[in-house]
Amino acid sequence: MSRRTPVALALVALLAAACSAKPTTSVHDVSVPAVNGVSPATLLTCRNLKLDLPKQVAGGTTLRPAAPLSDTTAAWGTPPITLRCGVRAGSPLDDPYTFNGVQWAMHDNGASRLWTTLGRKVNVVVEVPDAYSSQAELIGGLAAAVKANLR
Repeated sequence: MSRRTPVALALVALLAAACSAKPTTSVHDVSVPAVNGVSPATLLTCRNLKLDLPKQVAGGTTLRPAAPLSDTTAAWGTPPITLRCGVRAGSPLDDPYTFNGVQWAMHDNGASRLWTTLGRKVNVVVEVPDAYSSQAELIGGLAAAVKANLR
């Protein structure tokens, strides 16, 4: 065996390990916890909603990857505006709002506002960091997709 053989074998082993490693998420992905335990019908509804979501919301904030990939999540911008589909309805005790025909319950948690749909068969919650000043415009921009998919 030549002196080069152990080095070549080590390189082959290192390359094989790298190829079999799990891929990591991009540093540009935003972590959004998926909704667990949704029914197949809800999952289909959420999948259809996700296909209809706008690519941009208020102020040109663009859709971005959410990790882990899920049919129940979406995200826009930095800091991330996140959407989770298949959640419980918003509390009627929270501040009620209606934008473009969709009712929402808004809960201010100090660093962001949680906007959760009311009166839908399948509900979504959108978390908007306080860094965004045009929250009504932003939430209103989601109304067409919500009305079309979350009856």
